[in-house]
Amino acid sequence: MKYPDFTVCVRCMTYNQSKYIEDAMNGFTIQQTDFPFVCCIVDDASTNGEQLVIKNYLKKYFDFTDTSVSYSQSTDYASIIFAQHKVNINCYFAVLFLKENLYSKNMGYKKMEYISVWRDKCKYEAICEGDDYWIDPLKLQKQVVILENNSKVGLVYTSAKQYNENFKKYSSSIIGKRLLSKQALYISNEIPTLTVMYRKDLMDLYFKEICIPNLLMGDYPMWLYFNEKSKLYFLDETTSVYRVLDNSASHSKSVQITFNFEECAFRIRKYFVDKYHRENITSLIDKEYVKRILYFGALYQEGISNPICYLKEKGFFKFRYVYMYVKYILNYLRYAFIK
Repeated sequence: MKYPDFTVCVRCMTYNQSKYIEDAMNGFTIQQTDFPFVCCIVDDASTNGEQLVIKNYLKKYFDFTDTSVSYSQSTDYASIIFAQHKVNINCYFAVLFLKENLYSKNMGYKKMEYISVWRDKCKYEAICEGDDYWIDPLKLQKQVVILENNSKVGLVYTSAKQYNENFKKYSSSIIGKRLLSKQALYISNEIPTLTVMYRKDLMDLYFKEICIPNLLMGDYPMWLYFNEKSKLYFLDETTSVYRVLDNSASHSKSVQITFNFEECAFRIRKYFVDKYHRENITSLIDKEYVKRILYFGALYQEGISNPICYLKEKGFFKFRYVYMYVKYILNYLRYAFIK
């Protein structure tokens, strides 16, 4: 069929998020734009009823009349539904219910291939996973205007609220802040993925040029690449809600998972330092890595020797970090006393 000239592709990958996916879809359908956009929702063969939640949402809010553009089809890899919103006529959904779980087979890359029929038509792309959601109805519109008016800007991001699912309340802290230099992103990732919009052609170049094996996070290397290839624009508004879940890698209660996560972030930084000759910030990256490993070691109370031994194995047991080691021991004792 002939599709509209979509300006933005909203990429939503989801699995077993039946409790949260409706919030994400509401965030998509409230977007007020003067251009058509397509939300590519890929359900990775969920087993907890999420597919039924999505289908019921489509039946309630999307146009499936005989004169509509909607269609359903089955392929060897997915059941596909394409439809236009009943009221928000610029909003289209392309939903893929995968027939087998790709994540478990380490074949998640195929999802990008499956949505290419819609994604390739778009100039810009936004990301929001199934457990997060948008609260600003003008998020997409404002970001497109910025990108259209600033050719050197490759990515626009905003701040986001945090919602703790365990305590059922919002955190007092907001994530996402302005980066004062290109080097700043190497020290800490301050770009919330659910808030971004970027130029799709730059992202396509990233996929061709960058290859870092065994990643535990997919977003951070993308933002470092955009940081080197273009300007980053911080829109100082809160447009989204990030849902904090216990079982995520970035919020795990397991010290080993946390160490692995920090190790991955460190490898990513080193990769881009070497590729783009940022050797002048190597010592800052090393120091930040040691500081974070010791902080999490104290926080999770894994014993005074555990993080130090971990860093020693990695070659970071050095005299210049003695202050941080002493601070770690004091913090460990403080956390232990509080507990």
